[in-house]
Amino acid sequence: MQGKYRLPDVVHMLSNLSGLGRLRLSSVEINEITTDLIDLFVHTKKICPHLHIPLQSGDDVILRRMNRKYTSSQYIDILEGIRAKMHVPSFTTDVIVGFPGEEEAHFQNTMDLCEKAGFGRIHIFPYSAREGTPAAKMKDHCQPQTIRQRKARLEAAAKNLAFSYKKQLVNSYAEVLVEAERDPETNQLCGYSERYVKILFDGPDTMKNSIVSVRIGEVAPSFVSGSLG
Repeated sequence: MQGKYRLPDVVHMLSNLSGLGRLRLSSVEINEITTDLIDLFVHTKKICPHLHIPLQSGDDVILRRMNRKYTSSQYIDILEGIRAKMHVPSFTTDVIVGFPGEEEAHFQNTMDLCEKAGFGRIHIFPYSAREGTPAAKMKDHCQPQTIRQRKARLEAAAKNLAFSYKKQLVNSYAEVLVEAERDPETNQLCGYSERYVKILFDGPDTMKNSIVSVRIGEVAPSFVSGSLG
């Protein structure tokens, strides 16, 4: 319809703006990822090969209780389809732990799906009841201690997944958008790559607020370092 734009249309128009060096989608629902959107990512250099796709839960029972309109297998199928077309894409996500009715088996399904997805980063939110919401009226709420324990377990898994993803990038080149402030601990320049990996490297202040090519060298659980050229 005239005057109606789909997400791929908007992304395409934005990517054609003159003077725009980089375009990153901050968050997109799994049901919004279509073949033409994926093709835009593949064929448009300005678009970062990074997608933040909220998961919330990796268990179909909990997804239904959350009123999410997809299944765990549909979610994974989309990610695998993207990987088949895109070189080392970066996937980040949001997960809620301790949603009402979540039992150990449900939580383990979430852990397993996160492992299979190979997320580069997971934002973990412990469920807390919000007055007036359908979830708040559910009777089978998780115990606070259980929620804390599951959050800690997923955090540990998320760190390992992030490290594994970053190791794939060693000796490759990244386009880093250099931040205005140096890293406070090392005094090195720092910034995020097109794959949403923060990289530290040595360089002059004149590179701040610009995009530079950095060769990724050392990867550790808490940092990634690189060098110019």
